[in-house]
Amino acid sequence: MRAAIVLPLFLLLVSCTHVQSSGYVTRTVVPPNATSAAASPTPAVSSPAAPVVLTPVSATTVPEGAEEIGILEAHGRRPVARLDELLNEFRARIVSMGGNFGRIDQFPTKYEMVTETYTYDCGHDEFSTESRTVCNTDFKGNSHCSSQSVPVTRHVPKTCTGTRVVEAATLSLVGRAFHVPGETP
Repeated sequence: MRAAIVLPLFLLLVSCTHVQSSGYVTRTVVPPNATSAAASPTPAVSSPAAPVVLTPVSATTVPEGAEEIGILEAHGRRPVARLDELLNEFRARIVSMGGNFGRIDQFPTKYEMVTETYTYDCGHDEFSTESRTVCNTDFKGNSHCSSQSVPVTRHVPKTCTGTRVVEAATLSLVGRAFHVPGETP
């Protein structure tokens, strides 16, 4: 029963974000002046807040002497999630794992058919007649008034909701986090 409540709540919270990431620490970085009792590698699954982090990232090379400390990925559904947001999330994940350099090994895009909800105006027009009084002045200065029935059209607004199946693209950045000795994270 409890899992039935927690899972939908988790999915609701996750679906509200544009960009997400995950990672797994394969090697803990121990600063040179730290004690030798380092924590064991643990998975990093929550998405860090993605500030703009100036961690260098490459798709072709790794600096000499760099130590691989984990694997990671960042993903988001296009067009809401932009490439720069994905890259910032990727960089933030590198820093959260203790790294100071990242390499993007793959950037696959997955296409799937999803059902989306949309709204549209489904109001209608109402037709009626109104009486109007028209007064005219002739060339002698005499006023003449007459009543006329005039057709009037009014739009009655209403918003309807529909669903449609659309193709959605999810872009991912898959790569590795590194620690380069002598560089600051």
